[in-house]
Amino acid sequence: MVFYLGKITSPEGIYTGSWLNDLKNGQGYMKYSNHDEYEGSWKNGLREGEGEYRYSNGDNYKGFWVRDKKEGKGVLKMETGDVYNG
Repeated sequence: MVFYLGKITSPEGIYTGSWLNDLKNGQGYMKYSNHDEYEGSWKNGLREGEGEYRYSNGDNYKGFWVRDKKEGKGVLKMETGDVYNG
C-alpha cells in the first residue's frame, strides 16, 4: 500500500493529510467550509478511529469515530463549560 500526502480544496472545505485510492486515509486535518475542524484518523474517506472535532461555536469532541459517526469513548466539552464523558 502506498499512501500519498497532499492538500485538496473542495466545496466541503480544505483537507491536508494522507490519501489512498483517491480517498482520505490515515492521518489528516479537515477545515470545513462552516469553519468546523477535524484532526485525526480517516479510512476510505470517512472519519474512523481516534480524532478531535472542533466546532466553530467553541464546542470540542475528542474520542473515537466509526464510519463518520462518534462511537465508543469520547469527551464532549461544551463552550458553556459543561463536559460529557462517555
